[in-house]
Amino acid sequence: MTTNNTDMDLTQKYDLLLHIVKESGFSIEKQVAGVQALFPSFDPDNTKNTEFINDYVLEQYAYAKSLGMTVQRCAHACGLSSILVNEALEGKGLDLASFLKVVEAELFATAEMRRKHLGALDKSSEDGTLKATIAFLEKIYPEDYGQKASLDLGLGEDGNKWEIEVTHVDAKDKHLKPKPKDADNNKVLLTADNVQGNQNTTI
Repeated sequence: MTTNNTDMDLTQKYDLLLHIVKESGFSIEKQVAGVQALFPSFDPDNTKNTEFINDYVLEQYAYAKSLGMTVQRCAHACGLSSILVNEALEGKGLDLASFLKVVEAELFATAEMRRKHLGALDKSSEDGTLKATIAFLEKIYPEDYGQKASLDLGLGEDGNKWEIEVTHVDAKDKHLKPKPKDADNNKVLLTADNVQGNQNTTI
């Protein structure tokens, strides 16, 4: 079984793992091969971390994560190190059954966190106080809730290829001005008016 996971984020990998292990009907050998394709550090013969993963630990982890806590704080809430928890999230040192439980706990926790904050957003809309919840969602889930922006560089239609290289973005800045940086390398320097700290945005 081959799996191309180059452009997949962790949630997408977990989603595919659930399908492989729970829904596909594959043999255990194919399940293990599929999980290893997604998570190279997973080795069913290395189960050194399995003893630390139990229902109580996963319940505590999921609850802490659902509140928006970092992995390190979630680990500490379970009485574990963030090193072990990060390994567990990649399947390292776990048997397949334990890794599956970790994946289910992580997905439940992140879904619950979104549910709570979307509920808070709904309530905030009634109260007229949206900023804090919107800012949280944009920060934690930029791919779903971040503001989308486009920029017309006005480069003309000369057929030249341009390399875009973003080194700093200030979401508060609304006055980006393109000017040439390096004509040979076809790069553009954007300077920002009224950017806090006088930082430059380079692309």
